Amino acid sequence: MLMRADVGKPVSAHVIVPGNEKGGSGKSTAAMHVAVALLQAGWRVATIDLDWRQRSFTHYVENRRPRRRQARPSRHDCVARGSGLRLDEIEAQELSAFAEAVSAVESRHDFIVIDTPRNDS
Repeated sequence: MLMRADVGKPVSAHVIVPGNEKGGSGKSTAAMHVAVALLQAGWRVATIDLDWRQRSFTHYVENRRPRRRQARPSRHDCVARGSGLRLDEIEAQELSAFAEAVSAVESRHDFIVIDTPRNDS
């Protein structure tokens, strides 16, 4: 059981990132369970999905929204795939979108839970 400890307000959010090179290893499921557990413990939680192909984390969050009694993140972002002909341009766009998503939530949330894609992204 997670217990909320009053140890002072953090300057920025704690970041939790489940990672594994293999697709289908349970990263999205683990991320959702961690986010829900933190929410149920009373923490302010934001979520970010970096897997623009599968969007499993985004689907989990969207499926929780209709049920008002279930804990859900106050903010969820799904970073879109960059576009362009050069890999460095695409990566720069994606990094910028990710940085914006983190900046938007880091000072107003206690935790940011981030889902990652498989190894080819």
